[in-house]
This record gives sequence, C-alpha cells and structure tokens, in this order.
Amino acid sequence: MIRITQGFLSGKKVLAPKTGETRPTKSRVREAIFHILQEQIVGSTMLDLFAGSGIMGFEAISRGVAKRCFFIDKNPLAVKTIKNTARNLGIDQRIFVYKKDVLSFLKTLREQSALIYLDPPYSMHDLKKEMETLLTILHNRNLLAPGGKLFLEMPKDISITPPEDFSHKRRPYGNTHIWELFY
Repeated sequence: MIRITQGFLSGKKVLAPKTGETRPTKSRVREAIFHILQEQIVGSTMLDLFAGSGIMGFEAISRGVAKRCFFIDKNPLAVKTIKNTARNLGIDQRIFVYKKDVLSFLKTLREQSALIYLDPPYSMHDLKKEMETLLTILHNRNLLAPGGKLFLEMPKDISITPPEDFSHKRRPYGNTHIWELFY
C-alpha cells in the first residue's frame, strides 16, 4: 500500500497492482522530484508512462502540478487498478488511462506535456536501448512542452545517452537513478 505524500489527497491510499513488474516509486524519490519542480510547473498536463500503480500522476494531481494526467501501461491489471484508485480518490474526471504499449502511444500522441515521467520495468529487454529510443521519439515529436521536465527512473548501473538537445542531470537515490531532462 502506497500513500500520497502531499497536497489535497495527502495520506490517501494508492493501490499497487500485484504484478511482478510493478515497482512503485518510493516516497523519498517522489519528494525529491517534486522538490526539484518546486512551483515551476503548475496546472499542467502530465504523462505517466509505464504507470504501474499511477502514484506519480496521482501525486502530481494532488500537489497541483498536474490538472490532468495520462496514464499509459500495457498491463491490464495496472490499468484496472489505476482506474479504481482514481474513482476512490474522486478524481476520475481528471485522468485518462490507456492500456497500450508506450511506444505505440507516443507515436500517435499530438499534445505536449509539461511533465513526463518514465518508470519502465527494469526487467525490460535491452532497457538502455528502449529508453534511448523513447527519449528520441519524445524529442523528435516535440512532446515535452517548453519549460517542461522529463524524469526517467532507471537502475543505477545503466547509463543512457539522451538526444543532444536535452540538458540533463542524473541524481542517485540508492539503487535508483533519476534522470532529469529539459530544454
């Protein structure tokens, strides 16, 4: 069981689907990311890619960073869990949930987002290459809004090469590293 840490939904429970691939972002990492954002992004659209439990999107809505969030996950149990949690939290009108492969979703998306969060399953085949491909698509399709931030959660032992136009910082949190990317 995970809890939202700040905002109007603070303390509320978020369910995690019982799949072998879901690894909810730890509260320490969430706090650090939202501290980085401070009040730079408010009332935006967010993409929560490889959403799992959806905790990052729910936290962003609770804090006012996102007015709405698109949750994308190909796992049917994750999609069902996110919808149930949103209904329980009373914010189901502010979310859009897609049971879709992230790559397929991004190839059809036409709207920019000010906040994008990628938390892929660490067991994904060729994780480094897949994430570099997704970052290239996000960049080439101009899906990160001006002034926006993209965060990528990765195991500490995998280093990526983002597209050249992205500035980036890599921040360690135990066995996890958060890549912060922006223009």
